[in-house]
Amino acid sequence: DQLDERAAKARSVAGRARNVYMMTNNCRLGQSVVSALQLAQKLDLPMPPPPPGVEPGMFEPSREELIEETLARIQAARAE
Repeated sequence: DQLDERAAKARSVAGRARNVYMMTNNCRLGQSVVSALQLAQKLDLPMPPPPPGVEPGMFEPSREELIEETLARIQAARAE
């Protein structure tokens, strides 16, 4: 899997660098969002805080739920 390879490279570079930045391919339907969420999951990164001005909810969706919801939206858009 490409994301497994990228996660392994990120871990390798992280051992020698202060910061590691990665980019993902994008499509008009937002696949890069899913790729970024999946990559963060593979790297065991914490979920980011809500944007400024947005109160954190008591029951925020998990990363897996965000991935599933976004994939469902992409598939629905492709079906149109």
